[in-house]
Amino acid sequence: MGDRGDGQVLGQHAQGVAMLGALADATAVRTALVPLVALPAIGWLLVRGLREPGQGGTAG
Repeated sequence: MGDRGDGQVLGQHAQGVAMLGALADATAVRTALVPLVALPAIGWLLVRGLREPGQGGTAG
């Protein structure tokens, strides 16, 4: 019975490690994708506020 108990503990430990690895993978992918989505969105918002050259202003 000692072997069976040890096997259960090792099985639970391996399952916990696998879940931790899956969480790390998901977090890494999410962390990598956030800048790929956020930076173009921020750039679009900044460029949207620019005016065409020669329109508006008092150059003259």
